[in-house]
Amino acid sequence: MQPAASTFLTTFALILCAAAVTTVVFHRLRQPVILGYLLAGLLMWWPLLQDVPRRLASGARSAYAFAAFVLASPLGLLLALLPKPVYAFYEHAQPRVFDLSPLADQEIAGVTMASEQAVILFVVFLYWFRRFLAEEGG
Repeated sequence: MQPAASTFLTTFALILCAAAVTTVVFHRLRQPVILGYLLAGLLMWWPLLQDVPRRLASGARSAYAFAAFVLASPLGLLLALLPKPVYAFYEHAQPRVFDLSPLADQEIAGVTMASEQAVILFVVFLYWFRRFLAEEGG
């Protein structure tokens, strides 16, 4: 494996692990999990937006954005396509907004997640991919 690819994969794996651990730690400490999600999101987006601690090349950033898209998309699609609600708590929650069933609510949430991730991450991927092509003279 080339050194640049190895560095990229190592950085990507470390960020994913750090984001997962951050979310679990906030959950275990009974802190608002949203803070863990925000910190995990910051860790995930950092290599795409900042050059500290090291600058990733445009090609690596485009690959990073594409990998994030590929890894994040299945969750939203899974929620949209499951035949019954995943979270039992929401099955009995009252009141219901717009009289949606728990399954319909989960399906809408899954489609919303998959759509916004597809649009945002694909636009970011295209931005970095175009910069990569421009840098390479393509």
